[in-house]
Amino acid sequence: MANALGGITLNWNEALPIYEEAFEKVTSALLGAGYSIGRTSPVGSFLRKDPQCRDLDMLLEIVDTPDGKVDDRFATGPAENRQAILTLLSETKHLIEPIFEKPVTTGLAVHGLLHDVQVDVFLCTPQSWVGSYTIWAGDRVHNMFKFSMAKAKDLTVWPWGVVNNSTKEIVSFNEVNDLLTHIDIEETNVSMWSWRRDEVRREAAKKSRERRSAARGSQG
Repeated sequence: MANALGGITLNWNEALPIYEEAFEKVTSALLGAGYSIGRTSPVGSFLRKDPQCRDLDMLLEIVDTPDGKVDDRFATGPAENRQAILTLLSETKHLIEPIFEKPVTTGLAVHGLLHDVQVDVFLCTPQSWVGSYTIWAGDRVHNMFKFSMAKAKDLTVWPWGVVNNSTKEIVSFNEVNDLLTHIDIEETNVSMWSWRRDEVRREAAKKSRERRSAARGSQG
């Protein structure tokens, strides 16, 4: 949903204070309402420090709620993990949406504008942290690379968890790097998770130069 709300695009340094303001407001709203937050991280292009940030994505792990601890409230499984995220969004969107202009909750996130920059807030449970981070941190092309490497290990990576394709059960990984090591991805620096984009651009520029050279040669 990048820039779907009509937000502006900023370079990383310009986006930093807006991200910090959004993060402080979101966490304060959740903590003030009785939610406990575990791990947090920027994700998306802002985390990767892409030169141009079309939106600012953040991921927050909810560990406790006014109705009890997340681990006690929700069973563990692909469908259950997904429903847990949707339930948490449903419970908290009235806290997050007022922070932004043009707020809307769709899919697995709350979206809105802050200072005309789109901010996307993703929530997850402890069981879905690794899957959520792995998906939301990478660009589309690098995610396809991760999907193919996971498939070779009979796994599928979803935002709600890593699923064994044969047993249809959630496979537990404590940290993102544990998953990456398991699926034979050596590059764990998330800033490199846009690497295929640059590779594709270089290849396209090379082919364009070759076409121009061929055209000049035929004219001669």
